[in-house]
Amino acid sequence: MNDRPEAGGTRPASLTPDDQPAWPASPAGEPALLDGFADARRPVLSVHVPALPSWLCDGCGDLWPCPNRKLELHTEFGGEPVPLALYLAAHFVRAAQDLAGLPAGSLHRRFLGWVR
Repeated sequence: MNDRPEAGGTRPASLTPDDQPAWPASPAGEPALLDGFADARRPVLSVHVPALPSWLCDGCGDLWPCPNRKLELHTEFGGEPVPLALYLAAHFVRAAQDLAGLPAGSLHRRFLGWVR
């Protein structure tokens, strides 16, 4: 079965709004977001989120991503290194701006060096 949009950009009849996952809502009624980034496709799953602009873990106080978050992310991404690396690269870019005084190589190892 082909789930691609048909010519004209319409959604195939096989996909309905009921096929969309239901994520938990925030108190304001909006979709809950992971790590404070606007990605409503991912539910809030962890207390190990970065405290900005320090990039320390809000859950345990270690450098983010902390060992707990790394394990959670590995599980959330199903062990798939490419999507995980893309997700972490977005965090790396923002952290590099917030932590401009740290060596780029150190941040790269911290955010992406563990992904395999």
